[in-house]
Amino acid sequence: MANPSLTPEIRKRLSDEIVFLRDTWTQLSSLFATSDETIKLLNATAPWFFVTVRRVFMREVVLGISRLTDSASSFGNPNLTIRVLLDDPAIDAIPDLRLQLTAAVEGAVTAAASVRAHRNKYIAHLDHATAMGTPATPLPDLLRTEIAGAISALESAYNLHGVRVLNSAMHFSIFGPSDADDLVEVLRGSDRWREWLELQDVE
Repeated sequence: MANPSLTPEIRKRLSDEIVFLRDTWTQLSSLFATSDETIKLLNATAPWFFVTVRRVFMREVVLGISRLTDSASSFGNPNLTIRVLLDDPAIDAIPDLRLQLTAAVEGAVTAAASVRAHRNKYIAHLDHATAMGTPATPLPDLLRTEIAGAISALESAYNLHGVRVLNSAMHFSIFGPSDADDLVEVLRGSDRWREWLELQDVE
């Protein structure tokens, strides 16, 4: 089955996926990469719940990046990925754009290499040797900088198409404070946090 040509509806659906991915990463970062005090707060109020939240959010980010950088089709069925931008016939009317956009798309795929390895070996499929801690090739470290870089590369490829073809750019972040920030403020006023602080003073 051939990939459909890029339509406004397909492009909008692609942007929705990138916005959701960016927002999930922002919420995750707000909770777990802000300060040692925030981590203490989470551990003091609902430790197992927030361990689960971190695992689920991280899996969603890994799956989101991997889906968007997948091949154009799987088993003959088209995938909605960043590569769909290359199916727009309008890019051939703009000098050098196909070459530049192809490089941007492949750059996003390259930036996602470590993330995709985790999706393939640990999340979408549970590789036996990886699960048992005896892989011939260990999974690469999943670095925050690489995750952020992969998301930014997807956004850049999307906006390269938007600016050159449609004279418009997309802002992928959701404006305003995140719900994660609001949650942290609520927890700071909780009885459980106050009790935890009092216990530290006693010790």
